[in-house]
Amino acid sequence: MIHFLPAIRLALRRYRHAPGPALAAILTLALGIGANTALFSLIDGVCLRPLAIADPAHLVAIASVKNHAAADSERDNTSSFDEYTDVRAGVAAFSDVAGVDHRGIALKTGDGLQLLTAEVVTDNFFTFMGARAELGHLPTESELAHAQSPMIVLSHATWQRVFGGDRTVIGRTITATGGSATIAAVVPSTFRGIQRIMDPQVYVPRSTWDTWFPSDRNSPRSFRNYSLYARLRPGVTLNQARAQLQGFAAGLAARYPQANAGRGFNADWEQKSQFAQFKVLAILLFAIGLAVLLIACVNIANLLLAMNDARRREMAMRTALGAMRGSLVGQLVTEYALLAIAGVTVAIVLAQRLIAVVPAFIPNVGFPLNPDFRIDLRVLAFTAIAGVLSVLVCGLIPAVTSTRMAPIEAMRDRASQGRLRMPARKIFVIAQVAISMALLVVTALFVRALMRVESMDLGFSASQNAAILEITTTRGGAERQAGISALAARARALPGVKDATVSRVVPFSLIGGGAARIVLGPGEPITDTAGTPVWFNQVDDDYFRVMGVPILRGRAFGSTDTPASMRVVIVNQTLARRFFGSVDVVGRQLRLDRKDTVTAEIVGVVADGKYGDIGEAPQPYFYRPLSQDAWSDMTLTATTAGDPRTLLPAMRAAVHAVDPDIIVIGGETLTDHMRLATYANRAAAWLTASLGALGLLLTIVGLYGVIAYSVSRRTREIGIRMALGARRANVGAAVLLDGSKLVLVGMVLGAALAIVAGRTMSSLLFGIGPADPWSLASVAALMLVVSATALLIPARRALQIEPAAALREE
Repeated sequence: MIHFLPAIRLALRRYRHAPGPALAAILTLALGIGANTALFSLIDGVCLRPLAIADPAHLVAIASVKNHAAADSERDNTSSFDEYTDVRAGVAAFSDVAGVDHRGIALKTGDGLQLLTAEVVTDNFFTFMGARAELGHLPTESELAHAQSPMIVLSHATWQRVFGGDRTVIGRTITATGGSATIAAVVPSTFRGIQRIMDPQVYVPRSTWDTWFPSDRNSPRSFRNYSLYARLRPGVTLNQARAQLQGFAAGLAARYPQANAGRGFNADWEQKSQFAQFKVLAILLFAIGLAVLLIACVNIANLLLAMNDARRREMAMRTALGAMRGSLVGQLVTEYALLAIAGVTVAIVLAQRLIAVVPAFIPNVGFPLNPDFRIDLRVLAFTAIAGVLSVLVCGLIPAVTSTRMAPIEAMRDRASQGRLRMPARKIFVIAQVAISMALLVVTALFVRALMRVESMDLGFSASQNAAILEITTTRGGAERQAGISALAARARALPGVKDATVSRVVPFSLIGGGAARIVLGPGEPITDTAGTPVWFNQVDDDYFRVMGVPILRGRAFGSTDTPASMRVVIVNQTLARRFFGSVDVVGRQLRLDRKDTVTAEIVGVVADGKYGDIGEAPQPYFYRPLSQDAWSDMTLTATTAGDPRTLLPAMRAAVHAVDPDIIVIGGETLTDHMRLATYANRAAAWLTASLGALGLLLTIVGLYGVIAYSVSRRTREIGIRMALGARRANVGAAVLLDGSKLVLVGMVLGAALAIVAGRTMSSLLFGIGPADPWSLASVAALMLVVSATALLIPARRALQIEPAAALREE
């Protein structure tokens, strides 16, 4: 510490006398580190930060999967409740297993019905997770088995919002759509179970759910809605557990061929499986953040080279007076460490500001999204390490080069050192341009992909003015059917409404393309594994007209399609081709389900579309009429010539006029709905554009700084050349040529790097090739323009050098 204090005092004194370069280095470091800190916090909050449970690092996620799944509707990783009990009892590798199902409940309060997101959890869930209550007592499995009444557990946010933070809420009886229950506990705000992005509002033990909905006790084994989690027994490895699961799955398939044939189990650490869902996005963000940081590091290295160049004679004199090279390097390292501390401090402040604005960009999806983005000790450690490594690694070359020159050589040094002959500076400039070029090309690819997405044929009129209302009803049977039939008519009578329709879902609903049912091919024998799961929607007679879905052959649903008439369906082109080939399918029959097979007549064929995701491949899809089977969850869509936002209050009133007990889950315009559907594409374009612009700014500053410094160091040389008759235009051209060569080399390398990067993320580009000519040409033009601007200012300064003044200064 005694040796460092003089070095620190000397460094502070130097920065105080010449603050410009130091401030530039601190700002550059803060921008690069701050952006990376914010990105790391986002990724950490989504898929890296350990869950607030007991021993989160050893939580195992179990996935029940269908072997060789093809269509999106066949892919799932959840298990039935029966499979949960089987795995818990039959797989010896696990000390315990718990399950979670995501549902919704309507809670009756003084303000009416409130829809809450509910985690239906197995009765051992709270003990399994090692959860502790903020208020009350979290029930154990044994207590729930012997409870006199059903119990629920509130989240901290629901306790505050719905019950006003009343501490006497424990033991109170609440009424929900399923029945009544006693509030047993409130969990802390930090506890979210297995959720990182969504904040569950209420936890419902399975025993309570069964009391509310007794029919769920007899749900078939094929009804898979539970995510399973396990703990390994002491001494058991994950590979051993996987082997036991494979054997156990084979046993289930033999015992229950109708539900479990062709299915298996996968197991992995929960944190790893969570990261796998966001792997491509996380790697992309890390790569882009690293690219910006590299550009910042190059700038810092050039700044430090410039600062140390001016001190070569000082270093030479100190060496001549007996100073050891190690002490000189130590002094420079101390100075760099001070820059790192200052830069990291500013970076943390900047990152906090960036993280604070993130919630404003989170879309409204109808249920609480509250990702835990914060700067904790892990993020601080990342920031500190990144800052120190950035400065010290980037300062290594300047420190070594500025202290290795012999004293007599340094004292003789002239301005010729200002020419861009130092390989380090050339490499730094080329690296900056290459990385910036690659970043901008990636941005252009994402923008092009977004333009392609927004212009593609989705199979319906996605650009029309329409308002969407998601609703759910507690009615059943004929009452539900009559209420749903009245909704569209009531909405159609509202002022400003052109047309209206009711459907189970609209395309790109948060629940995907709808529900799925088994479709049996013509002549296909009914076996335990026969058929293909296919998504379907339930719609009223006017859906295809209102939503602009083209009917290619046949007819839409009509008044003749009643519960008493034969079941009918409308299929899309892909389903017609896959199951019937090239023949006309109108009038043919479609068989649904293996057990209690239903035969439906195909009355129409519609154009293919996108149903659950923008990037999905063409897949089979069909529609059923609401008039033959209505669901409790529906979507009311109304079109208008004016602003659809003005329709939403009137539509809510119309819904409650039909049935006061109908719960309005959420309302939005079709435009906002489509923005949510393309949110990931727009977020990727916006994020890469922001970071690309930051990288380009740092590149411009770095390029300008290097060329400007070169001109300042060549003042005497330029003065002599002009005194000997050199034309000013030639001098300026020489300066431009020095920088242009480096820019062109960097652009070529950057284009190659961008093509490699584009190939790794081709799945996100929707048919835009990594070597897209439009993207490469537009970015190349931009790079040439901004590079020319950065080079022209130093070139102009070189033209203004007066020979006599330059020689007198020297």
